[in-house]
Amino acid sequence: LWNHSGNWYYKANEPPDDTDCKGPVSGAVKDLTNLTAGTDYQYTAYSDSGCTDTISSVTFATPVTLTVSNVSNTSATLNIAGHDLQWWYDADTGPDSTCQGPVAANDSDEDLTGLTEHQQYTYKAYNAAGCNAGDLLASLTFEPSGDVLKVENISATTATLKLENHAGNWWFKQSAPTEGSCTAGNASYSNNLTGLIPGTEYTYKSYDVTGCGDTHETDSVDFTTGGVSVSNLDENTVASCLFGSQSNFAKFLVECGTGFTTGNASNGYTLHSVTGRFQGKSGTPTGFSIALHAASGSNPGSVISTATLSGSTPETAGEYTYTCSGSGCELAASTTYYVLLSTSNQSGEHFYRLEMTSAASETLTPLSNGWLIADKGVNHQTTENSDGWSVGTYANKIKVAATVK
Repeated sequence: LWNHSGNWYYKANEPPDDTDCKGPVSGAVKDLTNLTAGTDYQYTAYSDSGCTDTISSVTFATPVTLTVSNVSNTSATLNIAGHDLQWWYDADTGPDSTCQGPVAANDSDEDLTGLTEHQQYTYKAYNAAGCNAGDLLASLTFEPSGDVLKVENISATTATLKLENHAGNWWFKQSAPTEGSCTAGNASYSNNLTGLIPGTEYTYKSYDVTGCGDTHETDSVDFTTGGVSVSNLDENTVASCLFGSQSNFAKFLVECGTGFTTGNASNGYTLHSVTGRFQGKSGTPTGFSIALHAASGSNPGSVISTATLSGSTPETAGEYTYTCSGSGCELAASTTYYVLLSTSNQSGEHFYRLEMTSAASETLTPLSNGWLIADKGVNHQTTENSDGWSVGTYANKIKVAATVK
């Protein structure tokens, strides 16, 4: 949204997510997710939280998508989304190198057989007989495989990845919750995974080429580590908490505090890590600090000096994880703690940005583990004339992971 000052709100004409008034949005750009393939959308921007005062609107169509499922060494299933009429398909090689179809209207799946294992295929879908380029709907490239990727010996921070039904070299990569690097698999087809985060859902994928190219994926596996976690990282982002110095004309320091409350495990917990999602920095902030604090009323109290949170400074946008070490990482049950972010800057525009959300919900792993994140962050502001805490408008976006004692 350009040429507009101040917050704005938005609403869509089609489901699934944005048919209710959403916002506020503080910047010019808002990413849209979870849209439906092959759908005509109209999004309208508004200046008020009730979505009655229109600013502008835009219409666009999401493309039809073609995916593949049930992949084996010689077969697979084509899946088309966003198209409910007859359709045709072909491939660049193999048994479907000539135009096939029609597939009946409202039939979104088509079984493929007679494929060759580890042969790369490009399939295309069309909206008319003849499979001409002008009638193209969507395409995809994949490689059939009988490989089976499994995970065993899962703990809170480790697991063992195993590949079956494969001959020759192989590679693997973490694809969720964040993208990992491509790693060569052992000749035994078994690799130990370490440094995992408790209470976290992971996806790993196997490949038969170096570089882990997506079209050479042979199988994937999902698993969840032990321990517990609470996270609002997947909620909508509406603003950011700025911590550091924020004024060129007077001393103005801000620290961002986030409260979280542990579950009711009888022996308490051991804090493993805190993950935040950041939007980079402004200026050249220095002396980045993240610390665990006890609660003092509804604000952070004294720092727990025997707990050290270690990780990288959030110089660029992304998720950063800070691992806890020391006796202070031992947390009591049903107790509130705070994570406090700060810098050492004294003046000027030098600060980092921690994402914030207006959502009051969190993801608990496992479900009903009793943990929660405060619905609103707190700020410690220091100016030339004042020094005190204030309650923010939104929740700071973090994930807290721990093991059960």
